[in-house]
Amino acid sequence: MLMTSRMSGSGAASRPPAETGFSASAAVAATRGPGPLRHVESTGSTNSDLADEARAGPVGGAVLVADHQTAGRGRLDRTWVDDPGAALLVSLRVPVDGPRRAATVAGWVAASARAAVASLVDVEVATKWPNDLVVEDGPAPGKLAGVLAELVPRERGRPAVVVVGLGINVAPLPRQEGATSVVECGGPRDR
Repeated sequence: MLMTSRMSGSGAASRPPAETGFSASAAVAATRGPGPLRHVESTGSTNSDLADEARAGPVGGAVLVADHQTAGRGRLDRTWVDDPGAALLVSLRVPVDGPRRAATVAGWVAASARAAVASLVDVEVATKWPNDLVVEDGPAPGKLAGVLAELVPRERGRPAVVVVGLGINVAPLPRQEGATSVVECGGPRDR
């Protein structure tokens, strides 16, 4: 099943190029969300970090952003490859009451990411079930982003949480066949 988004009238040609880079500290200071927002330069996997914290004891919601992942992963334990600073890598941990709610949270993350990316580029962005954002037409078809949801079930008095990771290729990855990026699709380099 493919779902597509395209914002009419929005495109790289009508926008000035981004002149500032991503400021993790500004994002951390300005964001209010489901829990604390942390930024790290590098980690193995943002999803694993938040899931491990949940398995260790009761925790609430949290957001973790990384500039680079050394052991990023996707569905079916596939690896997620990124270069430092070339992707938007973020995981969100949300307390849930079970698998159905976990799926709802993951769906909202994917739909929100699709809408946000579609507003930046001049091509249609599709959701490829179950967890990819893809560009099928245009100058740079391929996988643009991946969403990975993991349920950490309730256990020994610890509430269940879902950890939803999102990796968006912002800059080109020349060594990754079948991938595309926001920049290759006409969007800004600014993460």
